[in-house]
Amino acid sequence: MSYYLATICYEIICGEGKHTPQFEEQVRLLDAGTREQAMQAAQEIGNQELLSWQYNQATKVEWKFLGIKELSCLPDLFHGAELYQQHHEIEHADGYRNYIKDKTIQLQRKPDYAIHSI
Repeated sequence: MSYYLATICYEIICGEGKHTPQFEEQVRLLDAGTREQAMQAAQEIGNQELLSWQYNQATKVEWKFLGIKELSCLPDLFHGAELYQQHHEIEHADGYRNYIKDKTIQLQRKPDYAIHSI
């Protein structure tokens, strides 16, 4: 068995959908024997997570499953293994630096915060 990361994508539709389009991406951990099994499992999760409810008893809110954006097989897991990376080009670099500094301080002061953010 191997571990895979699947990025499952949804469209969020409120009411008649006459609003700025909203989308949600969820990264899910899958345990599967093959890539095909991981793809099937991600598809099943996407279909199971379809959600629709009435908001304020007036507006319908719906999560519409769009598909699977990415499927990656994780390398053997070990302490310090890189699971994800992202590059940014930001015009206001000082703001980003301060944001990261503040988040680091927040995690140091509230160690359980990291668990709740998953």
